[in-house]
Amino acid sequence: MNKLLKILILSIISITPFIFSSCEIYPEGKLSIFSSEYRLVNVWEVSKSYKNGVEVTETEYTGFAPRTYYYIYGDHVLRVMARYNNEIRESTYATWVLDTKSKTIQFNYTLIGKRYFFTANIRKLSRQELIIEFNDENSDRWRLEMLAQSSY
Repeated sequence: MNKLLKILILSIISITPFIFSSCEIYPEGKLSIFSSEYRLVNVWEVSKSYKNGVEVTETEYTGFAPRTYYYIYGDHVLRVMARYNNEIRESTYATWVLDTKSKTIQFNYTLIGKRYFFTANIRKLSRQELIIEFNDENSDRWRLEMLAQSSY
């Protein structure tokens, strides 16, 4: 019986690293069994937008405005939808690339004639919330807080 208990304990100890090898630590410091890409694939609505630390409700950068939707698909395809002059506009040629080591995501899309190409630091990533920060081409610091609109 004592030998069986030792074997069981050794088995648990040896298998534990394999169980948690798929877990990732996210910027909010929580462990998850879901990969970062799994958490990222969703429909995200920009709920709050900050430019240089000041919350904005209207911006010349339509892609960063509140109520803009980012549809992030698992095949690295992205669709961005935003309101412009009371019309819904959709992005063209849109992709995303996730770098889990540096905890960044790169967006590349065109919306209403403006090309958006930026790499954002992921500050928080859960199945319900995504917070990213980045600098635009004018060196302005942006923070977009997004809320999930669906659950795949």
